[in-house]
Amino acid sequence: MSLFALLGTLAQIALTVLALAAGTMLVLGLAVAAVVWLSGSRPTRQPHRS
Repeated sequence: MSLFALLGTLAQIALTVLALAAGTMLVLGLAVAAVVWLSGSRPTRQPHRS
């Protein structure tokens, strides 16, 4: 196995890991945003106390 083939394989693995991490963060961010929006869109269930 040549050095360039090894570097190409490592680059593909790194790009795949980065893409999976970015997708996971995107899904988590959307889920958190949805939860915050749903909990914030119903102010009548929780009386506001200051």
